Amino acid sequence: MEKKVSSLLQKMDNILVPKLAKVLPTLRSVKTISSVGKFDALKFFAKLGQSLRRPRNPVRREYRQLSDWQRRKFHRAVQKLQETGSYRKFVEYHSVTMALYAHFGAAFLPWHREFLHRFEQALREIDPTVSIPYFDSSLDIGLPEPRDSIMWTEDFMGNGNGTVLTGPFKKWTVPVDIFDEFDTQLGQTLVRQIGVDSDFGKHISLEDIRQIMMGRQFRDLVWLPNPTIEGVHNRVHVWIGGHMNSLGASPSDPVFFLHHGFIDCLWEEFRAKQIKHGIDVTTDYITNLEELGDIGHHQNATMLPFVDRKNIDGLSLKYSKFYKCAPRPRCSKWWPTCSSRYLFCDTRDAKNIRCLSKIRPGGNCKGLEKIAGACKWGHRCQNGVCVKYRKPTYRPRHRG
Repeated sequence: MEKKVSSLLQKMDNILVPKLAKVLPTLRSVKTISSVGKFDALKFFAKLGQSLRRPRNPVRREYRQLSDWQRRKFHRAVQKLQETGSYRKFVEYHSVTMALYAHFGAAFLPWHREFLHRFEQALREIDPTVSIPYFDSSLDIGLPEPRDSIMWTEDFMGNGNGTVLTGPFKKWTVPVDIFDEFDTQLGQTLVRQIGVDSDFGKHISLEDIRQIMMGRQFRDLVWLPNPTIEGVHNRVHVWIGGHMNSLGASPSDPVFFLHHGFIDCLWEEFRAKQIKHGIDVTTDYITNLEELGDIGHHQNATMLPFVDRKNIDGLSLKYSKFYKCAPRPRCSKWWPTCSSRYLFCDTRDAKNIRCLSKIRPGGNCKGLEKIAGACKWGHRCQNGVCVKYRKPTYRPRHRG
């Protein structure tokens, strides 16, 4: 018996290890873990585990396309930043006294790209496999009631009506000591007021995205007289409300980073189109001083408070080495799935088949009764409301 086991281990050493070494370059020296011709399984798989955990360039996916495991890892990393006090640092970076030229001008996009990059690097110091997901709010705009999106449930961002008391960020404390007087009125615990301001607060629509992608140059996105990407982005801040509706306090809500992750991915999608047209995206900045909004938005101005960066640095291609953006969720008549158990394919309009967010239990699903999977897993749309699905019990036929 011992000879058979020894022979098997020897075969693993001679066959399995070289093959794995070809697939995983970091294991090319794995032969060194063998001793006296025998395969040391414990050392081998320890080495294998280290290789698999090696940091890779993260892919930013839509929040609801993450697996439950990926989503929980992201939540834990953000919670860890809060526990160590590091999260506060990022709220301070975005304050009106430190981020002097992060808004209302050409530096808006590059500044927030650098800001997200630093936040993501902080997360990856905690868990190298974590990346910032993005919140594509256009997935909610086609629902009967966007406030009933699964986004605002316990497994995701938590409740959106008042103080956040459910979800991974329940009873989330905010650094009120660095807020101005208006923001301190919201209190020390995270607050949201989703959908309260419906006049100006809105989600990003497919038409908004189409208008953004029609531009050809960077100035088409940020020059103030145009309907800029910053203006479109502002409406989502207002729709979520609470701390998100404050310029200085908005990063207190972790959904801030998901929302800006989407804005950044839209910009990257725009830049990919520019590259196809032969435009140098690393130098495509506004040069007309009258269009900048303020001298602090000049391409060579310091990207405060990041004193080691200039605004033009935010256009560098180096960021693509640190992350990629996954495509926005899509579906079709022939592929009626959105690669997520938390999204569904709305096929009501044959000319506008698209992915939408699933609806929370008890939420409004009027008009979606015939669409499979519109409600959260384990629920179905019945009489315009998402109710728990109960399989009919089988009753054997009585034979007399």
